[in-house]
Amino acid sequence: MLYLAHLSLLHFKNYDHLQINLHSGVNVFTGPNGLGKTNLMDAIHYLCMCKSFLSTDSANIKRGAPAAMIQGNFLQDETAFEVLCTLRKDQKKVVKLNSEEYTKLADHVGRFPIVIIAPQDQMLIYEGSDVRRRFIDSLLSQTDRVYLEKLMLYNRILQQRNALLKTGQTAYELYEFYDKQLVDAGQHIYDKRKSFFLMFKPLFLQHFLSITQTVESADIQYQTQLDSNDMKTLLAQNFERDLRSAFTNAGIHKDDILFTINEFPVKRFASQGQQKSITIALKLAQFTYISSHNKPLLILDDIYDKLDEHRLTHLMQLMQNNSFGQVFITDTHPNRVANIFNKYNTPIQSFAIDKLKS
Repeated sequence: MLYLAHLSLLHFKNYDHLQINLHSGVNVFTGPNGLGKTNLMDAIHYLCMCKSFLSTDSANIKRGAPAAMIQGNFLQDETAFEVLCTLRKDQKKVVKLNSEEYTKLADHVGRFPIVIIAPQDQMLIYEGSDVRRRFIDSLLSQTDRVYLEKLMLYNRILQQRNALLKTGQTAYELYEFYDKQLVDAGQHIYDKRKSFFLMFKPLFLQHFLSITQTVESADIQYQTQLDSNDMKTLLAQNFERDLRSAFTNAGIHKDDILFTINEFPVKRFASQGQQKSITIALKLAQFTYISSHNKPLLILDDIYDKLDEHRLTHLMQLMQNNSFGQVFITDTHPNRVANIFNKYNTPIQSFAIDKLKS
């Protein structure tokens, strides 16, 4: 089992310094809004993903400080790992594993997998397709190193092709080099996303049914232009349009996810309760999928803003079934979460944020 045993912060966001030992099971952080509960969760995300889930690196250095450091000690099957992340203004971020600096931060992604359930999850329904693609990419990048490499290559070549389009160059021969690489990387990404959804959809439906306990019918569909044409054909068909718009209009960077409930789009027709059920089922399916490779850490940020009593009870039942490993929960009420866990005789470790910072 993987868990974070110790966390240290120096000049990270609103923390001057912090040293904290963590429980291998459930850790609950309580206190009023604005004291730094979510910032602690973001620090844990840095240790796992080398980046914030909230803001840019420079915004996470405490005002007036030259740098910020996040250090964590992980244990997995009695093997110890130390991760150190250093942020400096106007300098490259440095991440080290057991004192060895990564030359590519992508090599760290997936070593310590993580899943976050937070109020921002509603953006998966309301925002544009780029938010939903990031969800897929973050999930697959933690379980498939080749996928991450192909995705990084595709995005880099796409950026270079778009830059060439902006110059107004019209000779197709200039684009052939980029197009070949987009085709090769794009096909791999498409194939992986396609096979992933075949496994992911049943997990999503299983969690949705378990949460709602109703006859409502939910669905999740992978939408991609590559279902109708291969990448090479799409680029050729859209070349004139690309020249006019100075942008690559076709490819896997246009993929999307469609959520429906009772055959109607969730974005337009679902109630608030139905939307919560969709997003929670989606994130639990993410956790279940990643767990088949390596059980991730789980963060439940602002849990009562996200979950009602029914959905929270469902999560507690899953924990009783030993479905989760290490869990981090934030809440504004000092006893609310503890009382729920006590009903299920689940041991927890509680931290009051104001005392941690004193």
